[in-house]
Amino acid sequence: MDRKKYNNSNAGMTLLEVIVAVSIFSITAIVLLQSFVTSGRINKKSNIYMEATTVAQNIMEEIKAKKFEEVSLAFNYPVDSTGYTRLNFLNTQVDKVLNGTLGIKEVLQSKDESENAVYKDVSKYREGVDEKNITASVISKDNGKTYEFNARKSGENASKYFFELTNVTN
Repeated sequence: MDRKKYNNSNAGMTLLEVIVAVSIFSITAIVLLQSFVTSGRINKKSNIYMEATTVAQNIMEEIKAKKFEEVSLAFNYPVDSTGYTRLNFLNTQVDKVLNGTLGIKEVLQSKDESENAVYKDVSKYREGVDEKNITASVISKDNGKTYEFNARKSGENASKYFFELTNVTN
């Protein structure tokens, strides 16, 4: 009798035990694979944010290195007579500037009916326009070759200057 009990204990696994073990392994494998896929998505998104942050930091460093009048000129008249932008980081995107896909301009802040800030384009110099109505911070009568600074001295935008840069890619 003792010998019979000893042989039965080494009989192996039942089909039910195999099914339970495979099920547990499958569930664990699915959870682990899903976490790898999620991790890959997060890494890709993080890389996009990091590249955007780097571009923004480069833009801000170049803007900080320039005089305010030069920055204002670059946003009011982005491309000079040679076809290059006045901000070095945009020279790789001159075609975008020329074709109008890159948004680079000075704007004025105002408020809508619900007191939210909205931004509208400034009024730049054009032939026959009274200079008192020009709201751009730089007046240029030759499309940016020469300019004079048009400081805001009165109104709700006194000493405030806002610039917009859109569709920049690395």
